[in-house]
Amino acid sequence: MSVAEIDTKCLCCICEASSSCNANVACRKSYFGGYRCGPLSILWHYWADAGAPKLEGDEHLPSEIAFENCVEEIYCAVQTVRNYITKFKNGTTADCNSDGKVDCEDYVQMHILGGYNCSQSKVDTDPRFSKFFNCLKSNKAS
Repeated sequence: MSVAEIDTKCLCCICEASSSCNANVACRKSYFGGYRCGPLSILWHYWADAGAPKLEGDEHLPSEIAFENCVEEIYCAVQTVRNYITKFKNGTTADCNSDGKVDCEDYVQMHILGGYNCSQSKVDTDPRFSKFFNCLKSNKAS
């Protein structure tokens, strides 16, 4: 399976929605639930679903440490998001917003809500989505 090609502007808006793209964000217990890490606010099970990518040299570390090291480093975190989207983008639930196409808006829903239930109706109430859509409008990501 080839890894999803996600437009850079789309990734930037996902990052903006996740942490205001703060590269210095450490792992923390999140208001939105779970233990989230890095500028893309990635959960451990998300990282595991993405194939648990690791930084070079981290192959033999315990998974908890390899997870934190990866998702706190922007390139590994982006690879995690690409892997995760690849896993879900061709599934029957990939069109999260039911608009007939799978695009950046679906990717952010997969990222925030999870690939297993991305059509949940939290888009109107979760502040991360308004940050994403504001970024999307200003950058015209696709």
